[in-house]
Amino acid sequence: MRGICFIGAGKMATAIAGGMVRKNIKTEIHTFDPLPAAAEQFCKTCEGTAFSSPVAALENTDAVLLAVKPQYLTGAVEAIRDAIGGRLVISIVAGATIAALEALTGTKRIVRRLRRRSRRSGNSAFRSRTLPQSRRKSAGRGNRTQRKRPGVRSRIHPGACGRRRLCRTPARDRN
Repeated sequence: MRGICFIGAGKMATAIAGGMVRKNIKTEIHTFDPLPAAAEQFCKTCEGTAFSSPVAALENTDAVLLAVKPQYLTGAVEAIRDAIGGRLVISIVAGATIAALEALTGTKRIVRRLRRRSRRSGNSAFRSRTLPQSRRKSAGRGNRTQRKRPGVRSRIHPGACGRRRLCRTPARDRN
C-alpha cells in the first residue's frame, strides 16, 4: 500500500492513524482538514503530512478514509470525486449508508466501519479485539435480572464480544 489519505483530521481520524503508527503499519499518511490547527495536531500525533488541498492529499495514496461529520460529507466528497478514481474508500461517517457513499463517490470500492472504542483502545478499524472486563462500559454493574414471564428469568450480561445480550434461562435451571 502506497499510502492512505484522511479527509478530516479530528479525534477519530487521529485515533485511527495513531493506531496505525503504534502497530507499525508501514504506509504514508496524508491528511486534509479545512482547519489548519486540526491538521497540524494530526501530523504531530501520527507522523503524517498535511496538505492544503484534498486533491493534493490524494496523490500517491491507494485508499481514502472519510472522517468528517455527516453534515459535511457531501461537500467533502464533491471536492475529491474526480480524484478518487479506483481508490478504496473507507468511511467512518455516522449515518452514511454504502448506497449513499456509492452515489456520492462514484465507486463501488467502499468499506463502512464504525468503532466506538477507537479513541480509548487505539485499535479502531485496523484491529478488532474484545476489551478486558475492567475496561468495558458495563464493568462493575453486575448482571441485572428481569422477569418477563412466570418461571423464566432473563439476564442481561456482556457476551464474549463485549456486546450486551439477553439470555433466558428456565426456572428449573436457576441457582
